[in-house]
Amino acid sequence: MSSSLQKNSTTADDIRSEKQKLRKEIRAKVRLLPVDELKRQSEMVWDNLVRLDEYKSAKTVGLFLSMPANEIDTRGILKKSIEEDGKVVYVPRVGLDFEHCDMEMIQLKLSEGSRVGSTDEIWNVWPKNKWGIPEPPICTSSKSIVAKTN
Repeated sequence: MSSSLQKNSTTADDIRSEKQKLRKEIRAKVRLLPVDELKRQSEMVWDNLVRLDEYKSAKTVGLFLSMPANEIDTRGILKKSIEEDGKVVYVPRVGLDFEHCDMEMIQLKLSEGSRVGSTDEIWNVWPKNKWGIPEPPICTSSKSIVAKTN
C-alpha cells in the first residue's frame, strides 16, 4: 500500500475512532439530563426548525423517528409537520436485520381508516429495531405507508 493510501486510511480510522469517542461522551451527558430538560431542548430545536424559511417553503421533509429515551423527541415535529403544516414526510427504514443495514426513506401518508392509526400510534404499532426505534413495516414495499389522523 502506498504511503499516501496508508496515511488516508489511518486518518479515516482516526476520525472514526474519535467520532465513536465523541458519541459515547455525548450519550453519557444526555443520559444525565432530566426528562423535562430533554423535552424542553427538543421543543426548542423544533421551534427553531419551523421558523426557518427553508422549512416553511418545503413541501417535503425527512424526519428520523426517535429512540424511546435519551434522545431528542421527534413525535411532536412529526405530528406538526403532517397534521398541521401539511408536509409530505419521509421516515427512514433501516431494517430490523442490522447485519444488512440499508436505509430506505419511506413516505408517510395520512388517510382515514388506516390500520396504522394516528401519528402518535407509530411508536406503539410499528415493529421496533434493536434500539427501540419504530421501523416502517416491511409490507410497505411501495415506498409509502399510510397513517390516519385522529
